Amino acid sequence: MDDKKLKDAVSRIKSFFTDLTIDEQSPVEFKEMELQDGTKVKVSGEFVEGALITVVNVDGSEMPAPDGEHVMKDGSVITVKDGAIVSIVPAVEEAPSVDEDMNEKFDALTVSYAELKSKYDDLLKSTTESKFAQEKFSKDLKSLQEIQKETFSIVEQLAGLPSHEAVEEKPSRTQTKFDKFAQIGKTLQEIKKH
Repeated sequence: MDDKKLKDAVSRIKSFFTDLTIDEQSPVEFKEMELQDGTKVKVSGEFVEGALITVVNVDGSEMPAPDGEHVMKDGSVITVKDGAIVSIVPAVEEAPSVDEDMNEKFDALTVSYAELKSKYDDLLKSTTESKFAQEKFSKDLKSLQEIQKETFSIVEQLAGLPSHEAVEEKPSRTQTKFDKFAQIGKTLQEIKKH
């Protein structure tokens, strides 16, 4: 091996060891937990498979948790072997009964249906009333148009009648107005007859 390659290798080894820093281990944090029977336990680090678990005695001393299944306070079940958690089965949440759930949904749907039916009935009623009012208005308008036609027809007939011969005596203005009102009244009565 030549000197240059040797010096290069030694340099790399030196830099490797100088760059190498020794991590100081941070202290392991323990989580205090409780079994369903009230026994206190400590889990090293996170509550996950592989974590170490110890039982905390009444006097405060600790010992590895015994092998087997243990039920945690939250209902999850852990399996321990040699002081370590081998498996964790989460607590099963009790699902609502299908019958209760369906009954609640049915009741809610019944209420919604009743509200919708009420709104539909109100809308139908207002539409029917509106339609009835519109039909009545149309009938009244047609009636009014017929009366108007008859009135114009009578007025045309009256316009074609010969006028009365002049009377020697001139009526007063009051009598003339009275006669006009009487004539209009007769015309209106004839209109009402038709």
